[in-house]
Amino acid sequence: MRMVCAVNFAAVKKASALIFILILGTGLCFGQVKEYDCLVLQVISEVTVQGSANIGGFKCYTSPLTPEDPLPSCFEKAPGYIRITEVQFDIPVDDFDCGNPLILRDLKDVLECDEHPFIAFNLNHLMARDVNGLFYQGEVEATTTVRGQQKDILIPIEVDVLGPQEYKVAGRTTIKLSWYGIAQPSRMFGLLTLNDEVDVCFDLYFTKSNGIAPTP
Repeated sequence: MRMVCAVNFAAVKKASALIFILILGTGLCFGQVKEYDCLVLQVISEVTVQGSANIGGFKCYTSPLTPEDPLPSCFEKAPGYIRITEVQFDIPVDDFDCGNPLILRDLKDVLECDEHPFIAFNLNHLMARDVNGLFYQGEVEATTTVRGQQKDILIPIEVDVLGPQEYKVAGRTTIKLSWYGIAQPSRMFGLLTLNDEVDVCFDLYFTKSNGIAPTP
């Protein structure tokens, strides 16, 4: 007596389709490779400090570094996000361009520039989500140091992909001088009474390094 096995061709066809989808999906996943590299902060980067006082507002500009002082950072780019870690830069108070030498003199006096010539920023961990492939939005965990006193803050940021090797990171945050032991109101030498809140904006330009990329 023979046993006849009936083949369900519809079921076989459905199973084959599922296997094909799984194989295709696996291939796509393998194709989404993370990119690791080193970024170097460029001298065209700019930091702006803006505040208000009894005689009106003030705005001071400076570059966070000199051409002889490149600052490498770790970079990771994957489908859907960009991650940058350990972006460190010092803002030289003496190099501020405030448009008025008297304002700069008084600002340096309040920040005790002779003892603490730099405002330090350490962007510890930056994470930005993909918006359209060339534009990312997110935030960065940062440590600021003013007059030798530290404060951890969270800064919203935007990342623009300017080219295959170039990126721009822009951020803006409000800090309070009282966080750093600066008494309020801060009367500057002979000219201003400085308000507690100061806006810090930065436009940081990076290029990929030709050095060895960090190990993921």
